[in-house]
Amino acid sequence: MIYMDYAGSGRPRPWLGSRYAEYVAAYGVNPHGGSCFAEECRRAILGAERRVLRCLGLEEGEAGIIWTSGCTEALNLAVQGGLGGRDGGIAVDGGAHPAMLEPCLAWRARGGRPVQVTPLTAEGQMRPGEEFRSLALAAVCHVNNETGAKQDLVRWRGALGGRDRGRPLLLVDAAQSFGRCDIPWREAGVDLLALSGRKLGGPAAVGALVYRPEIALQPLLLGGGQQRGVRSGTLDTVGILLFADAAEEACARRVASAEQAAGLAARLWEGLAAGGFPAWRRLSPAAGDPHIAAWSFPGYEGAVVMRMIAERHGILIATGSACSAESGKTSHVLAAMGHDRAVARGALRVSFGWDSRPADVEALLQALAAALASY
Repeated sequence: MIYMDYAGSGRPRPWLGSRYAEYVAAYGVNPHGGSCFAEECRRAILGAERRVLRCLGLEEGEAGIIWTSGCTEALNLAVQGGLGGRDGGIAVDGGAHPAMLEPCLAWRARGGRPVQVTPLTAEGQMRPGEEFRSLALAAVCHVNNETGAKQDLVRWRGALGGRDRGRPLLLVDAAQSFGRCDIPWREAGVDLLALSGRKLGGPAAVGALVYRPEIALQPLLLGGGQQRGVRSGTLDTVGILLFADAAEEACARRVASAEQAAGLAARLWEGLAAGGFPAWRRLSPAAGDPHIAAWSFPGYEGAVVMRMIAERHGILIATGSACSAESGKTSHVLAAMGHDRAVARGALRVSFGWDSRPADVEALLQALAAALASY
């Protein structure tokens, strides 16, 4: 199989299985117990936290980490547990992943805070409305999972009214940017940052919420009071260590990986333009993150084309967000960018990762030509 769906789920790194077995043997006990073996697990978890913070350029004490089951839980905890007694509404990126968009909209459904879903430009950039300054929380997707559109976080901190004490909280979904591009935590005054192990080629069911220590997070899960009472549940020492390992590898190779992705994307766009394909439309902005490339064949069903090249050519790509594929809904991201239903239904997406190669792009272009010819 040629794998080109890293935005949906990163392909596991080669060492994941063997290192999992190694960690299970060394850290297989409950880290919340009272034994010396439990203490070893706790120390390993604290070490993993420091390692992930260093990947973000942060020092110990500058931020804390709540370990979660994935980025979805991290975003829900940030929205529902981060507001506390703050006054004001919520502004959420109109292209946000449902894991961030839906928790924000839930406040409106419960008759709570006003929620502003910010419109997008044709390039996928947020356009704030008049209420953008009277906020308790602004929720932004750093790199869009469907198009690769990248938001300028420093600019948005300025639009929120700077970094004074009364500023709104800035929540950033960094599932697609962590390990791929710089995240300006200090410069943008980021308060809450959601991360995913799956997208890094690490463990599929481990995520993290990075938060400023002065933010009093309210728990969503109650029980044993683990993680300072914010998130009950026994921590997965093994998964956390694998997360930190994958994060370090991704961040160490970030510059080279970005250059590789840019080259692959450039060849894809060149091939689509010169390959005699029917009228197609580029969906990814030129200034977006190159590891995600999305386009549309209006008049065709992207889901059908995707299945054809998977079944006949062994190439896995996507039609957009993996989470929306099960519902059959068209993309809210493309709608917010002004694309009509025909464009949305014809959308396809490839996303590059640690083992993507130029030969993959060439194989995809040939497979697309064959699939459209026999459509």
